[in-house]
Amino acid sequence: MIIILLLFVFLVPTIHGMNSNQDVDKSCLLARLPNDIKRLIAELLPFRDRETEQEFIERTQQQGKVPDELFKKFLKYPQYTNLVQFCPNRNKIVLIEYSDWDEKVERLAIINPFGEEIIFDQAKKNDSFYIKDYAEKVSKGLIKRKKIALSADGFSIAGMVTKKKPLPDDGTERIGFVMSNFLMIYNTATQKQRKITLNDSSESIDFNKQGTHIIVHGEKRWSEFNAAECSATCHRKKIYTMYPIDENKPQFVCEKNLEDYLSQYGICKDINSSRNLKRSNAI
Repeated sequence: MIIILLLFVFLVPTIHGMNSNQDVDKSCLLARLPNDIKRLIAELLPFRDRETEQEFIERTQQQGKVPDELFKKFLKYPQYTNLVQFCPNRNKIVLIEYSDWDEKVERLAIINPFGEEIIFDQAKKNDSFYIKDYAEKVSKGLIKRKKIALSADGFSIAGMVTKKKPLPDDGTERIGFVMSNFLMIYNTATQKQRKITLNDSSESIDFNKQGTHIIVHGEKRWSEFNAAECSATCHRKKIYTMYPIDENKPQFVCEKNLEDYLSQYGICKDINSSRNLKRSNAI
């Protein structure tokens, strides 16, 4: 694997040079590699629009903070507090502005900060689906948890919500509450919602690059009692759980090929031209 990666590293400068020099009448070296080698190279490369399960897990174990300069200029209510998070490929952000006083969501926006484009923008005063059927139901629980996520296409938003309900009346004088954790997923394009019940302690959430699954990182806690020493030992273990966005499509699919990677980065025109020719001949 390491040898293949080194081969690719040495080939890329040659590729760029050949593509930039119009006088060179040679095919791209990558186009002449055996298919097995191209497939192995593709498995080692980071794609913009797809990732394997293992890449998904590793990427989401730590979430980077969105720098202030990327979203401050888009604030509509600077006096309010905000939640902000990147999408998986870090070219869009979801922004929620809310009031600390009553913990109500005032605005939700999806923004491309690099192109200075507001993709989706709904404020509380608007008669919007989001405000009526989503924010009003989950705003307090969402603000308390402060966990949000945005899909790579910029359409789906997920929020981690905690709901508190009084203990059922069983004839005793017990007073207390039952805490329940949920994921609320909302698609701004289709206006579809999904609610997922969470069982363990949850710390962070994120979509995969394909937008087909969401991951919840959390912590499992338990205690062991030692009767001889009359003591208890507390244990903690980092865990994660993946959920499909569409319950009818639970399978995690990630197909990597070198042609797609090179097309994303504009490398090696010959390999993409030959691929397009094969596709046209197959139609």
